[in-house]
Amino acid sequence: MEATMRIVLPAGDFSQSKNLEELAVELKRRGHAVESFLAFGKKELLGNPERASEEASQADLVVVGICDNNLVDLAVCKAAIESGGRVKLGLLSTGYASHRHEAFVETRAHADLVILSEQGACEETQRLFPKAKVVVTGDPIWDQHVFDLQPQEEVAKLLEIEAGECVILAPLVRDTVRDFLLAKDLAEAALLLKRKDGVRPRVIFGLHPGDKPEGKEKMRRLASSLSECIEVPIKVTDRNADGTTDIVPVKTTDIVPVCNIVVTSISSVDTAAAMWEKPSIAYLHWDADEHLRKLFGDAPWQPTDVDMVSSGLRKASAYDLYAQIKILLTPEGYAFQKQRQEHCYPRPTEKGAIIRTMADEVEKLFR
Repeated sequence: MEATMRIVLPAGDFSQSKNLEELAVELKRRGHAVESFLAFGKKELLGNPERASEEASQADLVVVGICDNNLVDLAVCKAAIESGGRVKLGLLSTGYASHRHEAFVETRAHADLVILSEQGACEETQRLFPKAKVVVTGDPIWDQHVFDLQPQEEVAKLLEIEAGECVILAPLVRDTVRDFLLAKDLAEAALLLKRKDGVRPRVIFGLHPGDKPEGKEKMRRLASSLSECIEVPIKVTDRNADGTTDIVPVKTTDIVPVCNIVVTSISSVDTAAAMWEKPSIAYLHWDADEHLRKLFGDAPWQPTDVDMVSSGLRKASAYDLYAQIKILLTPEGYAFQKQRQEHCYPRPTEKGAIIRTMADEVEKLFR
């Protein structure tokens, strides 16, 4: 057995916290001492940056989730860098374009390991992190897209899906601008499908698990108003729903197998859509596109511009969205995207394999 390592794992955002939570379990199982600082997208859970920095300065290795909610993450990175190489610095970059995150620029010359979820970002990441070993492991969250899902019959019943309906799933992203514009334009596109093509749409808005209660309530009210205006059934879902409102208690990824198409404002649920071979659109209204460019710049967007597993509609309108949905709902219109999905994101066949590979790469730093 390898010598025991002291490892610190911080992450602020939800998906990176989930990944590092699983990595911590696997590393502890292998006998290593692990201290985690995981906020799951909630600032009140961030913890103390000074304590995290102190723990990091005494560790053998840190693996930091690159994300937006990064106060503790950056404190840990700083401690590792200031150790002069004694504390190895690993970065978990499983979010789309996260390897480009401007807040982590200072880590580029110091990182020893960068863990990626997909091959498409490998070359650019190696260029940005010249010292690091860049490895592609997949994303542990992908297991949730395939294994331990709620039975499809139960999900369909909860969402009141009727035979012959076209179910359009819209995962929300905890960004008020993007969520509002997606909801408004998708409702209009659904109305066009109903009036022009005789489609019976049912729209599902999947709330982000890290969103605040007030944000979830705003989306619930917006969905209710839109449904009344366009006379199209719209449901709002939340894995953490407590039954006190009409929000349906179901995970967004559990809905993917029962939907007909996924429409996001750029979300990791694109990956789940690919694994379940569901047509996917990454849609950005004019205003949302400008908003996102301020966050990520003009670099290519991995799922649409490189992998082509999702149709990118940027600086687009509700009518553009309607037209693209109509195309992708046909076998011939979906054929190329389906081929790309099968190539880039084959469905996992063994639960836990990704996290074990991740732990292997962490241990290799000390072999």
